[in-house]
Amino acid sequence: MEGNDVRLLHLDLLDRAQLIRGRPVALPQTGRQRLRRPPRPRILKHLGQQRQHQLFLIGPLDPAVKSALIGKWTNSLDHLIIDITDVDLTSGKISGNLSPTTGPAAGDAHELVGWVSDAPQRKGADHVVPVTFSTTLYEYGTLPNWYGYLKDGEMITMSSLVWPNKPYVWDHLTVFQVTWTKLPG
Repeated sequence: MEGNDVRLLHLDLLDRAQLIRGRPVALPQTGRQRLRRPPRPRILKHLGQQRQHQLFLIGPLDPAVKSALIGKWTNSLDHLIIDITDVDLTSGKISGNLSPTTGPAAGDAHELVGWVSDAPQRKGADHVVPVTFSTTLYEYGTLPNWYGYLKDGEMITMSSLVWPNKPYVWDHLTVFQVTWTKLPG
Protein backbone atom coordinates (compact mmCIF):
# COMPACT_ATOMS: atom_id res chain seq x y z
CA MET A 1 0.00 0.00 0.00
CA GLU A 2 1.42 3.41 -0.92
CA GLY A 3 0.68 6.94 0.31
CA ASN A 4 -2.98 7.43 1.04
CA ASP A 5 -4.30 4.44 -0.91
CA VAL A 6 -7.58 3.20 0.48
CA ARG A 7 -8.89 -0.36 0.52
CA LEU A 8 -12.41 -1.25 1.55
CA LEU A 9 -12.62 -4.32 3.74
CA HIS A 10 -15.82 -6.19 4.56
CA LEU A 11 -15.99 -7.99 7.89
CA ASP A 12 -18.79 -10.36 8.76
CA LEU A 13 -19.36 -10.03 12.51
CA LEU A 14 -22.26 -11.13 14.68
CA ASP A 15 -22.27 -7.69 16.30
CA ARG A 16 -20.06 -4.64 16.78
CA ALA A 17 -18.92 -5.77 20.22
CA GLN A 18 -15.58 -7.13 18.97
CA LEU A 19 -14.64 -3.74 17.52
CA ILE A 20 -16.05 -1.75 20.42
CA ARG A 21 -14.23 -3.82 23.05
CA GLY A 22 -10.96 -3.14 21.27
CA ARG A 23 -10.23 -6.75 20.47
CA PRO A 24 -7.71 -7.13 17.66
CA VAL A 25 -9.15 -7.62 14.20
CA ALA A 26 -6.80 -9.61 11.95
CA LEU A 27 -6.27 -7.78 8.68
CA PRO A 28 -3.90 -8.76 5.90
CA GLN A 29 -0.76 -6.62 5.47
CA THR A 30 -1.69 -3.98 8.03
CA GLY A 31 1.91 -2.95 8.75
CA ARG A 32 1.88 0.69 10.25
CA GLN A 33 -1.49 1.48 8.72
CA ARG A 34 -4.44 3.16 10.43
CA LEU A 35 -7.93 1.76 10.64
CA ARG A 36 -10.98 3.98 10.17
CA ARG A 37 -14.67 3.28 10.23
CA PRO A 38 -17.27 4.93 8.02
CA PRO A 39 -20.34 6.43 9.72
CA ARG A 40 -21.86 4.18 12.38
CA PRO A 41 -24.38 1.64 11.07
CA ARG A 42 -27.92 1.53 12.40
CA ILE A 43 -28.50 -0.25 15.71
CA LEU A 44 -29.33 -3.94 15.32
CA LYS A 45 -32.74 -5.11 16.51
CA HIS A 46 -31.41 -8.53 17.57
CA LEU A 47 -27.90 -9.10 18.89
CA GLY A 48 -27.70 -12.45 17.08
CA GLN A 49 -28.45 -10.81 13.75
CA GLN A 50 -25.43 -10.96 11.45
CA ARG A 51 -24.33 -7.64 10.01
CA GLN A 52 -21.68 -6.72 7.52
CA HIS A 53 -19.36 -3.91 8.66
CA GLN A 54 -17.10 -1.87 6.45
CA LEU A 55 -13.68 -0.66 7.53
CA PHE A 56 -11.36 1.56 5.55
CA LEU A 57 -7.65 0.81 5.79
CA ILE A 58 -5.76 4.09 5.38
CA GLY A 59 -1.99 4.23 4.88
CA PRO A 60 0.33 6.69 6.61
CA LEU A 61 -0.10 10.40 5.93
CA ASP A 62 1.60 11.90 2.92
CA PRO A 63 4.99 13.44 3.92
CA ALA A 64 3.86 16.64 2.15
CA VAL A 65 1.32 17.14 4.95
CA LYS A 66 4.11 17.01 7.52
CA SER A 67 6.29 19.49 5.62
CA ALA A 68 3.31 21.82 5.15
CA LEU A 69 2.54 21.86 8.89
CA ILE A 70 6.01 21.95 10.48
CA GLY A 71 7.14 25.48 11.28
CA LYS A 72 5.93 28.61 13.04
CA TRP A 73 2.41 29.94 12.50
CA THR A 74 0.64 33.09 13.70
CA ASN A 75 -2.72 34.79 13.36
CA SER A 76 -3.76 38.42 13.18
CA LEU A 77 -6.41 38.12 15.89
CA ASP A 78 -4.41 37.48 19.08
CA HIS A 79 -0.90 37.16 17.57
CA LEU A 80 -0.20 33.81 19.21
CA ILE A 81 2.72 31.90 17.74
CA ILE A 82 2.52 28.16 17.41
CA ASP A 83 5.61 26.19 16.52
CA ILE A 84 4.73 22.77 15.14
CA THR A 85 7.87 20.70 15.64
CA ASP A 86 6.69 17.20 14.71
CA VAL A 87 3.92 15.37 12.87
CA ASP A 88 3.80 11.59 13.25
CA LEU A 89 2.88 10.28 9.79
CA THR A 90 1.49 7.02 11.18
CA SER A 91 -0.77 8.31 13.97
CA GLY A 92 -1.27 11.91 12.81
CA LYS A 93 -0.17 13.33 16.19
CA ILE A 94 0.97 16.95 16.12
CA SER A 95 3.52 18.16 18.69
CA GLY A 96 4.90 21.60 19.33
CA ASN A 97 4.70 24.75 21.44
CA LEU A 98 2.45 27.78 21.69
CA SER A 99 3.92 31.14 22.71
CA PRO A 100 1.68 34.11 23.50
CA THR A 101 3.19 37.46 22.53
CA THR A 102 1.20 39.66 24.94
CA GLY A 103 -0.27 39.56 28.44
CA PRO A 104 0.78 37.53 31.50
CA ALA A 105 1.61 34.48 29.35
CA ALA A 106 3.97 36.37 27.00
CA GLY A 107 7.27 34.62 26.48
CA ASP A 108 6.19 31.34 28.12
CA ALA A 109 6.17 28.27 25.89
CA HIS A 110 3.12 26.04 26.39
CA GLU A 111 2.96 22.47 25.10
CA LEU A 112 0.83 22.11 21.98
CA VAL A 113 -0.74 18.77 21.12
CA GLY A 114 -3.06 17.90 18.28
CA TRP A 115 -3.99 15.68 15.39
CA VAL A 116 -4.01 15.79 11.62
CA SER A 117 -5.84 13.41 9.33
CA ASP A 118 -6.41 13.10 5.62
CA ALA A 119 -8.13 11.05 2.97
CA PRO A 120 -7.69 10.80 -0.78
CA GLN A 121 -9.37 13.56 -2.72
CA ARG A 122 -12.65 12.55 -4.30
CA LYS A 123 -13.26 13.48 -7.89
CA GLY A 124 -15.30 16.68 -8.10
CA ALA A 125 -15.06 17.44 -4.35
CA ASP A 126 -13.20 20.15 -2.49
CA HIS A 127 -10.32 18.72 -0.44
CA VAL A 128 -8.83 19.99 2.82
CA VAL A 129 -6.56 18.46 5.45
CA PRO A 130 -8.37 18.35 8.85
CA VAL A 131 -6.33 19.58 11.85
CA THR A 132 -6.97 20.12 15.54
CA PHE A 133 -4.68 21.29 18.33
CA SER A 134 -4.93 22.39 21.93
CA THR A 135 -2.95 23.69 24.90
CA THR A 136 -3.45 25.11 28.37
CA LEU A 137 -2.83 28.74 29.24
CA TYR A 138 -2.39 28.21 32.98
CA GLU A 139 -1.75 31.92 33.56
CA TYR A 140 -5.43 32.53 32.78
CA GLY A 141 -6.80 29.10 33.73
CA THR A 142 -8.07 28.62 30.18
CA LEU A 143 -8.14 25.65 27.83
CA PRO A 144 -8.02 26.89 24.23
CA ASN A 145 -8.44 24.55 21.30
CA TRP A 146 -8.57 24.98 17.57
CA TYR A 147 -10.17 22.73 14.97
CA GLY A 148 -10.29 23.29 11.24
CA TYR A 149 -8.33 22.55 8.12
CA LEU A 150 -5.16 23.22 6.17
CA LYS A 151 -5.64 24.48 2.63
CA ASP A 152 -3.53 26.59 0.28
CA GLY A 153 -0.84 27.29 2.89
CA GLU A 154 -3.26 28.54 5.57
CA MET A 155 -4.98 26.92 8.52
CA ILE A 156 -8.60 28.02 8.83
CA THR A 157 -9.82 27.12 12.32
CA MET A 158 -12.61 27.65 14.78
CA SER A 159 -11.27 28.42 18.21
CA SER A 160 -13.05 27.65 21.42
CA LEU A 161 -11.78 29.02 24.69
CA VAL A 162 -13.09 28.10 28.14
CA TRP A 163 -12.77 30.82 30.80
CA PRO A 164 -12.98 29.81 34.50
CA ASN A 165 -14.20 33.21 35.76
CA LYS A 166 -16.71 35.38 33.94
CA PRO A 167 -19.47 37.69 35.15
CA TYR A 168 -22.24 35.62 33.53
CA VAL A 169 -22.85 31.87 33.30
CA TRP A 170 -23.29 32.08 29.51
CA ASP A 171 -19.96 33.89 29.06
CA HIS A 172 -17.52 31.05 29.95
CA LEU A 173 -17.20 29.75 26.39
CA THR A 174 -15.87 31.91 23.58
CA VAL A 175 -15.93 30.63 19.99
CA PHE A 176 -14.51 32.44 16.97
CA GLN A 177 -12.83 31.86 13.62
CA VAL A 178 -9.04 32.21 13.28
CA THR A 179 -6.87 32.10 10.16
CA TRP A 180 -3.27 30.98 10.75
CA THR A 181 -0.47 31.90 8.34
CA LYS A 182 2.97 30.34 8.28
CA LEU A 183 5.89 32.57 9.25
CA PRO A 184 8.89 32.62 6.93
CA GLY A 185 11.96 30.78 8.01
